[in-house]
Formats: sequence, C-alpha cells, structure tokens
Amino acid sequence: MNNDSDTAEQMDEVNNNEMNDEDDSIDEISDEDLRRMKDNVETNPEDYELRLKFISILRAAGELDDLREQRKSISEKFTMAPAFWLEWISDEFTCESNDDFMIKLFERAVKDFHCPNLYVEFVKFACGVSINYAREKMEEMVNIIGLRYDCGSLIWNIYLDFEKTILQSLSEGSISESVKNNYDLALKRMQEITDFEHKYANTETVDEKIKLLLDHIANLTQIKRSDPAEIQMLYERALTESASESNFNLWLQYGWWLDYKLKIRSVALNVYERAIRHSPCAALWQQYLTALERANTKTNIIDSKWPIACETISTAEEGTSLYRTYIYLLRRRAVLQGGNYSNVLKIFAEGASFLRSKFGQQWDLPNANYRKNHAYFLYATVKDPEKARIIWNDILSSGFGYLAAVWLEAIRLERVFGDVAFARKLFYKAINSVNDHPYQVFEAMLQFEREEGSLEELDLAVDKVDAQIARISSRPFKKGRDESSDNLRQKRKSHAANDLIQHKRMRTDLQNDSQMAMQAATKKEEKISSNMEDKKKILDKDGFAVPTLPLFINGKDKQELHSSEQSGSDIAQSSSEEKSTYTVFISNLDFKIEKEKIQEIFPTACEVRFAYRGASKIHKGFGYVEFKSEEEAVDALTKDRSLINGRPMYVSEYKPNEKGRQSQFRYPTGLEKNKVFVSNVHYEATQEQIKQCFSKFGPILDVRIVVHKSGKPKGCAYVEFESEEHANEAVKDNGLILLERKLSVALSNPPRKENPGQKSTAHQRSRIDLIPRAVSRSSSNIDLSSSKGMSNSQFRSFLDN
Repeated sequence: MNNDSDTAEQMDEVNNNEMNDEDDSIDEISDEDLRRMKDNVETNPEDYELRLKFISILRAAGELDDLREQRKSISEKFTMAPAFWLEWISDEFTCESNDDFMIKLFERAVKDFHCPNLYVEFVKFACGVSINYAREKMEEMVNIIGLRYDCGSLIWNIYLDFEKTILQSLSEGSISESVKNNYDLALKRMQEITDFEHKYANTETVDEKIKLLLDHIANLTQIKRSDPAEIQMLYERALTESASESNFNLWLQYGWWLDYKLKIRSVALNVYERAIRHSPCAALWQQYLTALERANTKTNIIDSKWPIACETISTAEEGTSLYRTYIYLLRRRAVLQGGNYSNVLKIFAEGASFLRSKFGQQWDLPNANYRKNHAYFLYATVKDPEKARIIWNDILSSGFGYLAAVWLEAIRLERVFGDVAFARKLFYKAINSVNDHPYQVFEAMLQFEREEGSLEELDLAVDKVDAQIARISSRPFKKGRDESSDNLRQKRKSHAANDLIQHKRMRTDLQNDSQMAMQAATKKEEKISSNMEDKKKILDKDGFAVPTLPLFINGKDKQELHSSEQSGSDIAQSSSEEKSTYTVFISNLDFKIEKEKIQEIFPTACEVRFAYRGASKIHKGFGYVEFKSEEEAVDALTKDRSLINGRPMYVSEYKPNEKGRQSQFRYPTGLEKNKVFVSNVHYEATQEQIKQCFSKFGPILDVRIVVHKSGKPKGCAYVEFESEEHANEAVKDNGLILLERKLSVALSNPPRKENPGQKSTAHQRSRIDLIPRAVSRSSSNIDLSSSKGMSNSQFRSFLDN
C-alpha cells in the first residue's frame, strides 16, 4: 500500500511540475498578441503544437472562457494526453464548476487514455456525488485498470476502503472458500509478474518500455487460458506511455487483436475512434471502416467518414489499399441490398482518377492490381467486357506489354467472361509483344486453338508461332536470355503425338528456309568470283588447265565487291575535290521531308539534292547541300543534330571517296569537369525546365537532351556550367526532382568506345563442310596462302589420298 501511495504521489508531482514549468515559461502577453495568436490558430486548426501553446498562454493570462473554449475544440479534434485532462480538471475545480459539467469532463478524459491518475481523481469526485454513482465508477475503474501491476493494488485498496466505510456496521463473518482460493491464485500470479515489473521499472526510454510491454503481450497470447482483460490493459498501458507521440503501429496491432481475438465490437470501435484522432493514417482507416461494417453500423455513418479517410492518403500504395477496402465494403453492401453496383463502379473510377492526378502515371505500379481488380469486377460481376477491355488495354500500354504473365491473365479473363474471338486477337497481339517468356505465350496459343479453334485456325497459329521462333532464332545470342530457340524446340518436341506432324513441318520449313538462304549466298559468291579481274587459268607443261582450290575472299574484299555492285547514286556527284569542300552531307531525314524545309535550315545553300528510291517520290532519308563558299559549308556543320519535325538531322563533311560513312560525333567523349550527365529525366522534360532546375547551382552555358534517331528522348541530358565548382555542387545535391522524377547527376565522362573495325557484310558460309574427310585431311598439308596452282600429278596424288 505504501508503494502504491508513493507511486501516485510521484505521478501527481510530475504532472504538477510540468504544469508549473509551462506557467513559468510564459511571460506576460498583451491583448493584441492574444488576438493575433487566436487568428493564427483559427487559420491553422491542424497545428497541434500551436494550439497547445495558445492554451498555455490563455491559462497564464487568466482568460478562463477562451481557455475552456480552446480546450473543448482541441479535445474534439485530437486524442489528448492525460496531463492535458488533469490540468483542465484542476482548473475547473478551482473555478467551482457544477457537477454535471465535471461528470462530462471526466467521462471524456478517461475515454482518451486509461490513466490511473485520471481514474483516481474521477472516483474521488464520484464519492461526493452519491454512493451508487461512486460504486459504479469504482467498478468501472477496477474492470479497466484493476489488473495493472503498477497501480492495480492502489485501485483495489481505494475500492476496499470505500466499501469498508459503508459496511463497517456489519459484523465480520468467515471468509468463503472460493474467495480464499481466488485470493491465493492472485498472489501466485503476482509473484509470476514481479520479475517483469522490476525490469519494466528499470527501463528508461519510452521505446524500450513499449517493446517490453509488447513482448509480454506476445507471451501471454501464447497461453491458452490467458486473461483478455490483462492483455487489453497492457495495450492501454503502452498507449498511455506513448501518448505524446504518434504511434499508429501500436494502434494497428491493438486494433487487430480486438477484431480477431477479443471480438467485442463496441470496444473495438471505441479504440479505433481514439486511434484515428491520435495517429491518423490510411491503414488505421482501413481497419476502422471494416470494424464499422462488422458492428453493423448504419451506412450513412460509414459513408460520412469516407471523405475524412481520403485525407490521410500520402502514397500511391496507401491510396490503392484504402480505396479497395471501401470498394469491397460497398460491394458486400450491394449484395445484401439487391445487387446495385453503381456506387462500387463510381468509387472504382473515382479512385483511379484521384490517384492518377495525385501521384502521376506511376500510381498503380508495380503490379497494376487496382486496375486488374476493376477489370475483373467489370468482367465477372457487372458483365461489361467492353469497359474491362479498355482498362486492360490501358494496363498493357503502360509498361506491362512485354510480360507474358500479364497477357495470359488478360486472355484468361477474356476467355472465361468475354469472347473467344477477342481472346484469339489478344493472342496474336501477345506473340508480337512479349519478350520475357515468349514460349509461354506460344504454348498457350497452340493449346487455345486445340481447345477452341478449327483445324485451319490451328494451322494458322502454328505458322505464326513458327515465324516468331524463326525471328527469335535469328537474333544474336544474349547471355541470360530466358529461353533460347533450341530449348524452345526441345520443349515443343515433348508434346503429344497428335501435334508431332505440325512440329515436324515447322522444323522442316525452318530448315528449307535455311537451305534457301545458303543457296542464295553460294550463288552470290559464285557471281562475285566470276567477276574478279585477277582470276586467270593456269596451264601446266602439257597444256592442261590446272584446277585450283577456291580462293578465300576476306571481309574487306567482299565489302568492296559488294559496294562495286551497287547501282550508281541518283545524285550527280562532283568529281572535283575543290567543289566537294563546298558540299555537306545530311542524313537521318524523314522520308517525306521537302527541300524547302532544308532551305529554311540552310538559307545560304545553292542547291539541296536528295537520294531517291528509283522512280519513287520518296527519298532515302539523306542528301547533299551545296554552298558557294567554304565558310558557308563550315558554318553549316554547326547545324548538326538540328531538330526537323522532332527528328535530329545529322550534318557531316562530304567525303565522296569514303564508303559507309557515319555522322561525325561532335561532342567530347572524355571527362568534362564543368559538365554533368543527368539520367532518369522525364521524357516530356524540356531544355528550359532542365535549365531552370539546375540554375540554382550557377550559370549554365548549354543544356542538351539526348535523343534517338527518331527524335524521341532517351531519358538523359547534359548540362554544361561555366565552372567546375558549379558542376560539383550539382553532383553533391542528390535530391533534385523534376516532373515527379528523382534525377541522378554525375560528372560527364562517357565510357570509352573501342573501334570495332570493319565488319564483313557478305553472307557467311555454312558451317557444314561438304568436302570428303580424306580430302579434308590432305588439305591441311597444302599451303593455302600460295597463289600458284598445282600440276596434274600433284592434284592426282591429292585425290588418291
């Protein structure tokens, strides 16, 4: 009893000291300052700290009416700490407020947090109201905090003293056996939790105390006959310890236990109402809305809370989760009320619009679950496949079109709830789009036609799959590719016997295509060999022609021969070196661009000539621009990569004697300390927006957005500063955000590219050597590098081997 009294006195002393400290810290303040601060509070009603400060100032100034009004306002909006209520109650006692007002004040105070000091003050006040009211409040106090180790004995002793005072006139009787047994069990339980309470008393920080309480709760929940009241009090004790901090995780855990373990709906609703005022967040609102539904709360009450819940959304993930909770709540309500799903569809559309406007195009990533749920609801429940297809088209066009699993999911829904013909269209789109696991789509497509299609449709599907396999096979092998074409063919060999004919035909067609390509290459090489000027017949001493081994044509010779066979250019090129210096070469043009557009870029040009495709009016995308002087031609080179209709035009020197020329890259490829490379740039970002974003670091000389040949941005850019210091400052700042994208900044230092050398453009020979093995072994002894032929005797001995 002494320990409990000391504890209560210490808690009162702490609260009194806190109040006195606040009063001492506030100096005298004028009426003008009070009015100005009141206006500030009315302008910012959500500012919790500002309102507490204003209350402290009003209390120090003695403005009791305004003080009561502000306390009432803040307590209705927020869950207030016990110290706030104790201070308010103390002030009302000083003002001698009436009993009805004090009862309402106490009732509100104990609802926020189960604080022992508040209940002690409450029962003290109740004793002055009436005996029955005091007994009622003491029973309530015992039920709520009577099992707490730190203050339980104090609560019980207060109750016992109260009852002794009333019943002291009754004669003492013997203690019943049941009472004695319960008392012994309580003593035993007291000894079990003593170690925990000693450890708790020695814990200093709030986080450590909460962790200790939660661990103790976890241990109790594993005991089959654990007392739910004890667990509830431990949760309330933890909440009281952290009353001054936002601790939504603790509220979430407490709410889950109330929903699925205690299962008393009224208690759960009371806790959630306190939780959303103390630590509002989307996850708490999800649990609260579900708890309201479990408690059969009126629909208008639930719907009135939805706009408030939406205000807590801070991330796209929170938004999609909260919207789906409310959507499926409405769906269950619609099922019970007759199947009108208009409200469900309305909230689905509202959620997509709201989240897209708030979080941009990334609102439903990484899995597009919200849109998938919407489409499924339209397919399965509303029976509106047209709208569902629109949503799936949006999903596939927003970055998911290369994934086989997404296509197959869309096809499965269309096949079950929609139309088989439309599912077939999706398959034909999928095999042209998927690149992560294409074989899955191939197999699914063939199985679909086996189950749904005719023989002609199955044959058409096999042809389409064969063409896609050939296309995949023609790609250069990349390490890490999920399925090579060989593995794909091996998988297809494992099909049932009824598909064996189609697979053999597919492989035969592929082999025929390969043989035709080899034959075409052989004919081409024979044509090249027949046109070689240096080829001569060698005669032996008897006058017979000496057969020679085929001459090997290296890549360079093939390229030169290939170039010599090309038809002459449609452009009459100047033969004089002097005139070529006044001509520039332009390329990467739109095939339909007109000469007038080029003249606008080069106003001093004498003539613009395009290379046309035979008699066609569409040119080849490159041409020549002639100038009167060398200075004009040199000045034209500065127009390299100028945008024409959104497409960069390449401008380079005219070198008629160089074949296969490429546009000269006119930017440095080494380290530039005054230039930064910016990646993760939004595709719609402009040069002006990038310049404005980086201008805070210093003067900018140039901004260049890197684009593809088509003119579409690559998502990166270069920013050139006046000095290295400004560039270094930009690199150090890792928090730059432009158009909702976080930019990555580094000094410009492109990786060095090796000169790959000239590659052969001639068709490669088949790897299959159609030479007899005996001849092949003998040929290793012959010097192939010799250009001199063999005599008849040498050739005869060569074949005899």
